[in-house]
Amino acid sequence: MKTRGTTSSWFRASVLVLLLAGGLLPPLPNGIDVTMLAAGMAGLLLMLALLRSPRSVGPVGTFVVPVFIVLFLPVLAAGIPAGGYGREKVLGLIATGLSAAAACLLCGRRDLEVFARVWVVMSLLLAVASLTGLETAAGRAMGFGSNPVWLARALTLGMIAAIWLAMQRRGRTVSTLALLAVMGAALISTGSRGPTLGLIVALLFFGLRALPRITMGMAAVAHFAAAAGVTWLALAPRDGSLGRFFDLVSSPGDALESSRRTDLWGDTLPVIADHPLGVGYGRWSQHVGAGPLTRYPHNLFLELFAEGGWFVGAALLSVTVAVLYRLLRQSRTGDPSAVLVFAMLLAETLAVNVSGDLNARTFFLLLTLGYVVTRQTRSSPFLRSISLSALTSSSSSSRVAPVVSARRTKFEGGDSSGPVPPLNMLPR
Repeated sequence: MKTRGTTSSWFRASVLVLLLAGGLLPPLPNGIDVTMLAAGMAGLLLMLALLRSPRSVGPVGTFVVPVFIVLFLPVLAAGIPAGGYGREKVLGLIATGLSAAAACLLCGRRDLEVFARVWVVMSLLLAVASLTGLETAAGRAMGFGSNPVWLARALTLGMIAAIWLAMQRRGRTVSTLALLAVMGAALISTGSRGPTLGLIVALLFFGLRALPRITMGMAAVAHFAAAAGVTWLALAPRDGSLGRFFDLVSSPGDALESSRRTDLWGDTLPVIADHPLGVGYGRWSQHVGAGPLTRYPHNLFLELFAEGGWFVGAALLSVTVAVLYRLLRQSRTGDPSAVLVFAMLLAETLAVNVSGDLNARTFFLLLTLGYVVTRQTRSSPFLRSISLSALTSSSSSSRVAPVVSARRTKFEGGDSSGPVPPLNMLPR
């Protein structure tokens, strides 16, 4: 039974990662798109989950459907665009909704840990492809030929997952440092600064959490790594992808101006002010006079306010802030699930607001996963209110069960007033 459960966890996690990052891989034989194949499998898994345990996919009805009904209001009001980017965006929003619903396939902390492991494997594959120079554009790595920004966002989440696994003592320190070095070098080779900013903020969050437990040895290793990184950056040639990071550090204003982000955002504000109901999906570029290669403002919330209207933009912004706040509050209780999802969602939120658009599948899946982790109902499969310090062992040959906090924790199918069973015995 345990073997079947573990196999199921790996299969579901692999489907989710391929659904989110499959577009970064080359097509399968006969031209089969990896993302489309994963989307079909995810839909089938959701149907099976609905038949077996409707409560397990409850967040689809309580969170995903309401959110996407709001997102589709501009379509209901103005109809589906006749063609071009607008029609592509609306059809892509359907796939994005499927990705958000697929978050319900992660049924517990074990599934979340497997999901993190699979993402690390995917990131390592993409990192190797980036560093071997399979495809490049203007000196920026493209992995298997994908957009450097999308590639960087996948690498960023892989690094966050690797750090979280190390914090949970699910990997050796040396192996984790090696993985981070490879993925970090690949991230720099993409020249993408937005995802890197998201990674830095997530690292600060991890650092603040780990601060009370940092030893002198850990501090020395971190100091040596930082010194080596600064030395390498100082000696490295300032061109290509590295030049983009040097420009951001030495002159942030000029770097933003050269990327035209500030121009795009500034041109979007009058559109928002003049159109409370939005201009319709895919019509932003027509109102700001952008060229054919610039189809969105590279900021998810500004795009939604401009194309979907004030109500739609404010609704998604409010939901995002609420989920992030609840994850942060729950992470303070020591819940490892909340720690991982908060760090990943925070990094992805920053990334999509400097380089993303509405069809950010990873963002919406993590947003839904944040709701699943924090919802305070009996049907929630995630264990809450567990201190990380309570997961340590009293000796190398004994395991101490997690300690229950003062707050009562409810599990599916029973009350938690008694002792908490070991993690591998918790209902999924």
